[in-house]
Amino acid sequence: MALAEDGLCLINEGIDDRQTEIQHNSTGITQRGEIHGDMRRQQPEMGITEKILDIPQFSGELKHNVKQWLRIIHQACDDQEISEHDGYLLAISRLSGSARDFFKSHRQYAITWNSLVDLLMNRYPSSQVASPEELLFRLIQRQQGIRESIAEYYEKKNQLCHEYDICVTDQQRIYYLKQGLGVELKQYAEYHSFVSLAQFKNVMEIHERHQLQT
Repeated sequence: MALAEDGLCLINEGIDDRQTEIQHNSTGITQRGEIHGDMRRQQPEMGITEKILDIPQFSGELKHNVKQWLRIIHQACDDQEISEHDGYLLAISRLSGSARDFFKSHRQYAITWNSLVDLLMNRYPSSQVASPEELLFRLIQRQQGIRESIAEYYEKKNQLCHEYDICVTDQQRIYYLKQGLGVELKQYAEYHSFVSLAQFKNVMEIHERHQLQT
């Protein structure tokens, strides 16, 4: 990950109107677009600042598309190897106006990247039918939450598979399910050749129970 958690200034608890900084070591990337610190002098070739500063604010206005905005953040985090948690902090730092106010009053329901995506997508639904590309994006970016059980993750990921394409095969669903698992569960799943979705769910739930008991 490009932004280590100990080098990132957490967004202050009130998400007030003061300027938010995301810091990496001695480097600061501010909402005004200022870049300072040793990175500018020592590593001018690094593109992380450009990617971050190009991310627009989201205010919830009709002209703003929340899916497109989330996609921009997700892509920037992928490109710069930014963790999901830091991507979450980055996203809330780019909220403004009514969207910022909405988040402040519902923040207890959006404490992770996945829950933030769900909250904003439900609050600002698109008036247009989602394109196949948008549905695939939602499917791929859906990761298992830290405290999310296999059963919950399995159900929600399968629903996204169905929304993307009702003809997705079991093996394709298993592939997408594996890709979104947590690190340890994903490593465990990769050692198995599942022949059906039922087998995947059963084996992974048994392994999950063993983990909780140890």
